[in-house]
Amino acid sequence: MDKSHRLPGWRIPAVLKGTTVRTDSFVMKFVSTEPAQPFRIAIIVPVKIAKHATKRNRLKRLIREALREKLTSLPNGVDIIIMAQKQFPNAKLQDMKPHIDKLWEMLPNHMRRNV
Repeated sequence: MDKSHRLPGWRIPAVLKGTTVRTDSFVMKFVSTEPAQPFRIAIIVPVKIAKHATKRNRLKRLIREALREKLTSLPNGVDIIIMAQKQFPNAKLQDMKPHIDKLWEMLPNHMRRNV
């Protein structure tokens, strides 16, 4: 993910107050911002889900990779936080993609562009 698409830490509290979309595995929070700004994303894996930083980082990498093809459909002017809510023992990319697809389908239509 390009650096311009990373959500800065100071912006996270405002996004956490935004609209919520839930699945059994993830929670997505998002807010609209200025249309001129590129979309920005933060991925959060709590310590409660994975005690060791290496496992949390691996989950973040897998989520980021599962999101990679979906990001082209996001319009500018959106800040998104994706939080893991479930443990994924021995997670693989193939295991993660259906969960991300389900989450993405729940995103409101005006937030997705047809590409």
